[in-house]
Order: sequence, then structure tokens, then C-alpha cells
Amino acid sequence: MTKEPRDTRILIVDDEPDFRDSLAFLFRKRGYQVFLAAGGHEAFACIQGAAFDLIISDIRMPEGDGIELLNRLKGENGQMSIVLLVTCFSYITTAFARENGAKALFSKPFDPRVFDQMIQGLLSSAGYLDDRSARAREVR
Repeated sequence: MTKEPRDTRILIVDDEPDFRDSLAFLFRKRGYQVFLAAGGHEAFACIQGAAFDLIISDIRMPEGDGIELLNRLKGENGQMSIVLLVTCFSYITTAFARENGAKALFSKPFDPRVFDQMIQGLLSSAGYLDDRSARAREVR
């Protein structure tokens, strides 16, 4: 059974308020439930007792980085949310991110349309959205 966008919970983790708010606007416009955290520690507090379908996290943040968050998520439960990492400049490679459980690695700045298509494709392929409602393909 697929979820409707209104039933899909997305957590956006980034220490840049403008970036965080821009992504929140994009996903709220599509009807998703969106939650925000300013760093890894705050994000980990958010996921205690709450399930998220998708977590989009910056890598470099002063209050707990995205890799630390990813590792803590892996240790918490076997059924991990879809995690995307976003970075401006980092030593992290796409291969490293995927080996550690992330579904994708995006570099800032990025084209919002391509990012949105990739998100829709990931949610659709994971059974969160009906392919017809997503109308997007996964960008590899």
C-alpha cells in the first residue's frame, strides 16, 4: 500500500535557516509533513519515538554532522529512513555515503527541479508514493 504525500514525514536537517526553509517550502507545497532541525543532535532528538520516511541532512554542521546522524540512525533500527546527504564542500564521496546507508549525496548549490525529481523517484521506488502521483524518475 502506498502512502499519500500528506502521510509522508520528511525531516530536513541543516544549520542554514534559509536553505532549510526553502526545502521545507518545496515539500510542504507538495503536501508532505515537514519537520526541521538545525543540527544532528537536534535531529536525533526529533527521531526519538518518531518515524520519518525521508531525512535530508547537511553533512557539515556545528551541532552534530550528517555522518554522525547517519551512523546513529543505522544503530537505532534495522529499518532506516531514506537518507540524503547534502554538502557544500566535503571529503565525503557518493560511494562512501551509499556504503554508510545514504541513498544519495547532493552538492550545494543544486538545481531544485533535479533534486525534487530525485526525491519523488526515491519515495516512489520505496513504495511511499504511487508512480503516477510522483511522475518522476530516480536520478542516478
